[in-house]
Amino acid sequence: IRMPTQQNYKKFWDDKASTTQGALLAVDGSANEQVLQLTGAYSARQVATALDLRNTDRVLELGCGVGRIGDLLAPQVAHWEGADISANMLKVARERLSRHANVGFTELVRTSLAPLPDASFDKAYCVAVFIHMDKEDFYLYLEELARVVQPG
Repeated sequence: IRMPTQQNYKKFWDDKASTTQGALLAVDGSANEQVLQLTGAYSARQVATALDLRNTDRVLELGCGVGRIGDLLAPQVAHWEGADISANMLKVARERLSRHANVGFTELVRTSLAPLPDASFDKAYCVAVFIHMDKEDFYLYLEELARVVQPG
């Protein structure tokens, strides 16, 4: 799904996620929690392996949606932070991950991770989000990810 300008991302995803069912469908193509868990588990295994996640890591997910991956990674790390441009997606994610004490959520207002401090995360990842962005926004987010992740 291609957005013509960055300012439309928020409205587009908030509209998709105006209901919990809509949010689940937009993220995974299914409103079934069991399907969401299965596809989340697959992606979580890929992320955990690729990033060599450790229980001391502070981890950021850009474009966390409903927290389908974060729900499974949170128990494996010191802190999991979900960032998303959609307040409605974050509302569903907060509900779904409410049993985890080590999670946080950041609502993005533009192509920036400005609410997050420099070098505040050990690792960061993004799954199936950049494909929805214009190249300029993709580049800006990469710059921001480099800023909020500790060097090395």
